[in-house]
Amino acid sequence: MRRLTGEEERRLKAGGWVPIDVHSPHSIELARFAVNEHNKEAHTHLKFERLVKGESQIVAGVNYRLTINATNGGLIQTYEALVYEGLDHKKVLKAFKVITSDIPPTGGWTPIDVNSLHSIELAKFAVDEHNKQAHTHLKFNRLVSGESQIVAGVNYKLIIKAINGELIQTYEAHVFEALDGQRVLNSFKIITSDIPPTGGWTPIDVHSPHSIELARFAVNEHNKQAHTHLKFERLVSGESQIVAGVNYKLIIKAINGELIQTYEAHVFEALNGERVLNSFTVVITSDIPQPGGWQPVEDVKEVEGIGRFAVVEHNKEAHTHLKFEGVLKGETQIVEGINYRLTIRAINGELIHNYEARVFEDLKGHKNLVSFHGTVAS
Repeated sequence: MRRLTGEEERRLKAGGWVPIDVHSPHSIELARFAVNEHNKEAHTHLKFERLVKGESQIVAGVNYRLTINATNGGLIQTYEALVYEGLDHKKVLKAFKVITSDIPPTGGWTPIDVNSLHSIELAKFAVDEHNKQAHTHLKFNRLVSGESQIVAGVNYKLIIKAINGELIQTYEAHVFEALDGQRVLNSFKIITSDIPPTGGWTPIDVHSPHSIELARFAVNEHNKQAHTHLKFERLVSGESQIVAGVNYKLIIKAINGELIQTYEAHVFEALNGERVLNSFTVVITSDIPQPGGWQPVEDVKEVEGIGRFAVVEHNKEAHTHLKFEGVLKGETQIVEGINYRLTIRAINGELIHNYEARVFEDLKGHKNLVSFHGTVAS
């Protein structure tokens, strides 16, 4: 916990205002309370967006002065709220007023925040409504940009990425939102297509659910065909090729026993969604270290499970309450199983410390914490 400076202590004792952490759960809870309480009192329908800044003042309890962004219909406005929290933690809204308005002149187009919940909700509405009207099956991907226009209600002009079968395409949608919140889709049209020329290879998004599903299919299908027991780890890279369907060339990390190896898989996906594994080969075998030698862990995310185990096991043995934060670095050693030597970051009360842990994992996957001790406090 941060120690107060002398100046802050003097201000607190004198009833002075000091800044609060706008990201803490308690501060956000206060801001949401202010918006909800104002809605009850004034019969409004503001939606909390974020806490911009805030100050606290020690009295017989605590006063909070909060600057809040909230959505009013289709607009984001800024409000100042004064909340009192008693020693019994009961809250009272003392004041709530608009201090700046993002309302543009009627008729003018102004950019919108594409990351706000309201904007994304409008974009999803446009895609869903278009699907109903045109009997399509587009899947919302993301909102690229947008503008709003104040009329008797609000017009929205949205640029949307949506998935059409295997392809991500860009659309422009026009949505009208009335003062009562009712929405109407006025137009929806494709403006650019990400369809590559037939026969050409283009990179794919390795984080998309569809790409990961293809990679898992490749590993599972190979296991069936070759009677192996590989475990999918992650999709490293991939390319697609449009034919009468789609060819996929995938670079995959998979666990083979105790080792992580890299494979190249070729998958064909037909227009009806059926898939065929055309080839599956190991392309890199250098992940296999020599028995007895310590090898650095290249991707520490691959050993986070071992790190978590070490912290949990240490807590049981030493009756501590450390909270795992992450693995900073690590080494592995092949024996009759694997030894792990990890530098782990964990929270001890209010402080973050670094620890060194040694874990042994046998060929059956059973783990044992060999040692655990602190190194350098952060």
